[in-house]
Amino acid sequence: DSLTFLLKPAFMDNQEKSSIKILTQKNSKSIPGIPTILGIVLLIDNVTGEILSIMDGEFITALRTGAASGLATKLLSRKDSRKAALFGCGRQGRTQLEAIDTVRNLEKIWIFDKSQQQAEAFIEEMKDKISANMEIAGDAYLLKEVDIVCTATNSESPLFYKKHIKEGTHINAIGSFKPEMQELDPEIINSSLIYFDDKEACLNESGDFIRAIKDSKIFNENIIGEIGECVLQRIKGRTSAND
Repeated sequence: DSLTFLLKPAFMDNQEKSSIKILTQKNSKSIPGIPTILGIVLLIDNVTGEILSIMDGEFITALRTGAASGLATKLLSRKDSRKAALFGCGRQGRTQLEAIDTVRNLEKIWIFDKSQQQAEAFIEEMKDKISANMEIAGDAYLLKEVDIVCTATNSESPLFYKKHIKEGTHINAIGSFKPEMQELDPEIINSSLIYFDDKEACLNESGDFIRAIKDSKIFNENIIGEIGECVLQRIKGRTSAND
């Protein structure tokens, strides 16, 4: 029960290649110096069966997830967004911050983490990569000043509530990938326009959405679609500053 195994295979027939990502996630208390998520990605030749490449799964996962949040932020956050907040100072938090800083001209970022020491080390590491001023925070009411929120934690209860945020806030919630995990208050989901990276996976695997559905806090009018559909202009993006 202390460890979760994740296996994600992919098959590319037109390139005669296959890949599989093998990840482990520690469910219990994290160990200093050891990432919560570890793993590898294998690239395999479908004809010969050879392993062509072995890559760091933790880095690729963080890079991919950060890129997804960066794209969502570019498409859906207000263009005049200047202030952000990040929950979680792990590897995922690093790529989340780099991604949103790339697509928006941020001036201030508040950093939330259970560990003061980890938050301080995070800011020290990221200060040369991020142009915005970063500051450790603990009071969720600071979110009233924020335009963009990223959550990258393994929390099993809401990190903040609807009363803490203002209308028009853009939220990238990436931590809740299992039914028992939760980062968002169901009332936030109830009052939001929702875009998924993968709709089916999120509705069936993410505790944020499973609990919102159970509590009747999510309806068809909340769900707009997937980010890819927004890129292809098949669905609408943000239509007002208060979305």
